[in-house]
Amino acid sequence: MHNASCVAPRATANRGVIQVLEGGDQRIRPRTSAADAFEDSLVGAASDVASGRRIVPALQFTPPRSTQNPFVRLDGIEPGTSNVLIDRKLSIVRFPTRNGPMIPQATRIREVSEALRQNAGHRLIYEFPTAEAARDGRRILREIGVSNIEVRVAN
Repeated sequence: MHNASCVAPRATANRGVIQVLEGGDQRIRPRTSAADAFEDSLVGAASDVASGRRIVPALQFTPPRSTQNPFVRLDGIEPGTSNVLIDRKLSIVRFPTRNGPMIPQATRIREVSEALRQNAGHRLIYEFPTAEAARDGRRILREIGVSNIEVRVAN
């Protein structure tokens, strides 16, 4: 069973966009972090009244390991489109280690990149709150060899 329940499937054969539920019941535990507020400010952000959980788009794909979810959850869809997905990030972090810099989100970013590769015609834009965060995000995507995710500053 997946961490998220499907709400309204719109795709087949592990390809395309579906809607899934994400997170816990916001009626009991409200979303209060800066990241939550940034994600929630995206046009079209919505919650399921019955469960109190966020409804988010998810891009289906065939993951490299059978233990992974067959989709990646994102934050929204660009208004006026059905194939341009948005994922909001405050930053992509990098930690210094003895063996060089470590980027904790690198595995997830590569997974999202693979989902995009398997879904021709879909685009993903990482939105950051500032030009500096967007610049750092672009640099890190280049460092980890991901070129199919676009970056911009959120409006």
